[in-house]
Amino acid sequence: MTYRIETRNHYLRVAVKVLFAHIQLAQHTCIIDLSSYHSLQEILQCIRRNNDVDRFIFIGDRGMHSRILRSLISIDSHAPLLHYYETLRHCPGVSYHSATEVLQKHRSMSDYSHQDKTTVYSLLMRDSMQGAARLIGISCKLLYQRVDRLTKKLFLRSGLQAHQFFRQEFHPDYVRARIDDQLRASLRRERSTGMEPDDLAIHHLKEPWGVSRSIPGRIQKMDI
Repeated sequence: MTYRIETRNHYLRVAVKVLFAHIQLAQHTCIIDLSSYHSLQEILQCIRRNNDVDRFIFIGDRGMHSRILRSLISIDSHAPLLHYYETLRHCPGVSYHSATEVLQKHRSMSDYSHQDKTTVYSLLMRDSMQGAARLIGISCKLLYQRVDRLTKKLFLRSGLQAHQFFRQEFHPDYVRARIDDQLRASLRRERSTGMEPDDLAIHHLKEPWGVSRSIPGRIQKMDI
């Protein structure tokens, strides 16, 4: 069986090659060093390039992407060599489907609530916490609380690291589109359950960026 090593770390590449010389592989394997990539999109592209392997072994460190993708990691980069050896021999690793599913979930923001998305949008649109809080009409203290909750949700080290992640991974227009998708899906659910009084009824929803627009449907309050 064959193996591939996706890393920019020359010493790691040499060490893994030496270990594989003493291992009889039962599966085609791809080892991905997460610290060698600067975005989730780059990691996803790497996985897709290797879509013919049987398992992925992810090596993580203390970095931002390793924290976010902790569910995929099989080896800590600081682990002793013996642990590398045993993991490469016996770990079932991660399938192509599971790896891409986790990456796509983070990229699509599917696990983010409406409040999470408006928080991320405000951080991307303003250079200060005060400005971001004003943009969505909440207090600065509440915004800090929301950022702290997102930081813990993503297993990141600090709010500053979370802010760095959002700016690195998402464009404001993309986040805004995800917010709109969520609002449209909510309205469709209401219509399907017959809760709408009249298709001609018009109400205003306050968008998270502070702009009011008209949307047909039942009057409701959107929590931003």
